[in-house]
Amino acid sequence: MTVLEAAGNELGIAFWRVLRKVHDWSLTPAEDRAGLFEIDKKAAQKRLGDVCSQASSLVEAFGTFARLIRTPEQIQARQVAEACHQAREWAEEQSMLEAAMLFAEAAALAEPEVPSHANTAGRLCRRAAYDERSTTWYHRGFGLAVRTRERTETIRALLGYGGLMYHLGRHADARRYYERAVRVAVHTGRHRQAAEAKHDMVLIAAEAGTYQEGERHARQALQYYPVHHPRIPYLVHDVAFLFIRTVSTRSRFHCSGVCANRSPCRESKLWC
Repeated sequence: MTVLEAAGNELGIAFWRVLRKVHDWSLTPAEDRAGLFEIDKKAAQKRLGDVCSQASSLVEAFGTFARLIRTPEQIQARQVAEACHQAREWAEEQSMLEAAMLFAEAAALAEPEVPSHANTAGRLCRRAAYDERSTTWYHRGFGLAVRTRERTETIRALLGYGGLMYHLGRHADARRYYERAVRVAVHTGRHRQAAEAKHDMVLIAAEAGTYQEGERHARQALQYYPVHHPRIPYLVHDVAFLFIRTVSTRSRFHCSGVCANRSPCRESKLWC
């Protein structure tokens, strides 16, 4: 219902129909897909025209969905997943997070052995605040990536799950998954992903007000990031946030100007 409200009646209903068809197709064995859908061709053509009039960039994706409905026994899983990703990208651009999430999950159902699909579904579920679903997809993405030895997706799953734990306030768990991501990334020469993990750990240290830990992660992130990486300015911003959080935390204990032994506090000018 949320998707229908966000997309509007015609487009929302078209999304709902397509998602239901992809779900049914994905759960039906390949040998049983012939004649899976009974369609009214005129009505289907009208619905496709309505979608294209509202979102011309979805023409290709909905053309694939139309073939899925007409000849479900002939279309390939890769084609269905690609169409779902095109619809997902469009929905993300329109800030329709739940629709994007549902299409990401549809792609992961269409090609259930592809870890990148599961990780994308995990990311969208997290953004849409479906934390349990995000956990399930990240676990699946990690398991598939390990089994197929796709190191980039292994790291991506660890980073995603670490981000979810951070979002839930489980900082110790987040640190553990980020450190695992760093180890795999450094071991396999994927320094950009190692930098992402260290960058996120700066924010955890900022939340805890532990400056030395945050500075160490920031230095390592800067070491791993390429020189002109676009996220370096964000790292500078987050290090500034680390300074502010640390000062704020320390000021709680030094705001009186008098230490516990009743002598003037030497740090009060710095922290107050």
